[in-house]
Amino acid sequence: MDLGDVGFYGADINNVSISDRVRIMYKRLNHSPFVYRFKVKNSGPPAKALVRVFLADERGTPTTVEMDKFFWNFKSGTTEFERSSDESSSVPRKAQGLYEIQESSSYSGSNNLVDTGIREYTGCGWAKHLLAPRGNPEGFKTNLLVVISPLLEDDAAGTTDWKTVSTLTHSLCGAPGAPFPDSRPMGYPFDRYRGWKDIINGRSNMKRVGITIYHQQDCKSNRDCPRGRTCNTETERCNIDNVGQTNQRPRVPKEKKNSPITFEDCPYEANTAPKVNTKTFNRVKSSFDCETTCRKMKDCAYFEWQKVNSRNGRCTIYEHVVLEPGHLNSVSGLKSCAKFQEQSWEARHTG
Repeated sequence: MDLGDVGFYGADINNVSISDRVRIMYKRLNHSPFVYRFKVKNSGPPAKALVRVFLADERGTPTTVEMDKFFWNFKSGTTEFERSSDESSSVPRKAQGLYEIQESSSYSGSNNLVDTGIREYTGCGWAKHLLAPRGNPEGFKTNLLVVISPLLEDDAAGTTDWKTVSTLTHSLCGAPGAPFPDSRPMGYPFDRYRGWKDIINGRSNMKRVGITIYHQQDCKSNRDCPRGRTCNTETERCNIDNVGQTNQRPRVPKEKKNSPITFEDCPYEANTAPKVNTKTFNRVKSSFDCETTCRKMKDCAYFEWQKVNSRNGRCTIYEHVVLEPGHLNSVSGLKSCAKFQEQSWEARHTG
């Protein structure tokens, strides 16, 4: 959270009418600054390309959001570089708050006018404090996608003055007096959404990374934070660095009397953690063959196909979840005792 401001002409505060303009401060959602770190291997000659960064999630309505897009010269071999969230091509470089926008508008009654052309490009874009999703205290797991697309022949990006354009919100607003600095459609390669997995599957210039977004709750003391977290009294926010690092002894709940479920039927064990059983098959030609293998297996819940070479790939089958021992200070259990889960528990103890 941080503070925003807005102006009102006339307000009633504590039953007192104020006719003059009032500037009101309010809390608004914001995210901490973050950095992308890239390590790219170019096995060919030096190449010019656009680096495109997306957030993608398939819960609810499938959504892919472009977080950043920028030009880069890739040398032969390995290139490592960083990119700050403040440099995003989707957010304004000189973001204005509501009060500042009111001050520069015609209805404010002031003579503080600015050049409309400059304002159009320096203030255009998605609100910087809303660039990242809110997340949640437990951690919102989602997908970060990176696409490196070599420039097309006669690509507008090849003749763009990137020293100037990089200071503007060019992904959404373009550049003044110049063609849009990208000959591919906005949102490429997800402009015609067919599911990001099918698009990046088997392509070496595209990569998916799993990320977790935490929402730091406001707090005054440790009691205001989720279990296992502490309160940073200076920032008045719950820490996320100590997730899962509590020194408290695991709490094993007492079994309720007359409960239709017993711990033998629905296991609840200390010093364990859930683990997904997997099986791997090599020399699988396509994702379709991997899916077919999954459908033929009784215990298959998910499948993953990874391209290894031009002919074959690796198929990983994800089965049921078991409680793996050896995890100190952890307590794990099942939400419900479905037949499938009971069989998994019995198999773990008899295997």
